[in-house]
Amino acid sequence: MILLLACPLYASAKAKATKLLHTKESLAEIKENLSKEKFIMIDVRELKEWESKRLKNSIHIPLSILKSKEEKWKEKIPVDKTLYIHCYSGGRALIAGRVLMKKGYKVIAVGYSLNELFDSGL
Repeated sequence: MILLLACPLYASAKAKATKLLHTKESLAEIKENLSKEKFIMIDVRELKEWESKRLKNSIHIPLSILKSKEEKWKEKIPVDKTLYIHCYSGGRALIAGRVLMKKGYKVIAVGYSLNELFDSGL
């Protein structure tokens, strides 16, 4: 009986470890944090999207690459940085953030749209 109770608790704790929500930080806070050397912006949109419009100083690693078995992308992302993850509208940022969290990265998913980020000067 104790074993049956312990299993759901473990599963619940494990699920919480990979739970990720969009940040509540303002655009100004994100911009300020990115000016510090401990934060970087990762763009997880696909190549055609990235080529049409992108934020300056963001690192491009498409979600499809993050989800693949290929991990050459790890060379682009230092493990000692906190990662802001963004896409066009926020959905893929959550998915990519969960992938990166499972690999040991500190992640903040950005829920602002690309246009909002771009218009803020990021």
